[in-house]
Amino acid sequence: MKKDCLFQYAYDDGFHSSMMSCQKIVIVENTELITKEEAEKLWDKYYPDVVEKIEKDKRPQMALYYECGDNADYGEPKKEIDGTDNLEIINGKIYSKLLKEL
Repeated sequence: MKKDCLFQYAYDDGFHSSMMSCQKIVIVENTELITKEEAEKLWDKYYPDVVEKIEKDKRPQMALYYECGDNADYGEPKKEIDGTDNLEIINGKIYSKLLKEL
């Protein structure tokens, strides 16, 4: 199996309000090169935790990168969830809300 994928998952365990914000970034997983199968397993493993972190406003970020040349060659993610985006949870699945001008 070819090791050409990278996986990252982190969230912000800090405090956020309309008046103040204090970040405390927690790195859950940040791999070196791994196989696509290993990367997909990590995605599936952490997905429920990302759902929980979004519901608790912990601003999770999870990304999966394919076809990486080395441990610093991220390029564009092939899969990505950014908890600072406009997201919603429906039946345990994460969806991006479509924004439209009113």
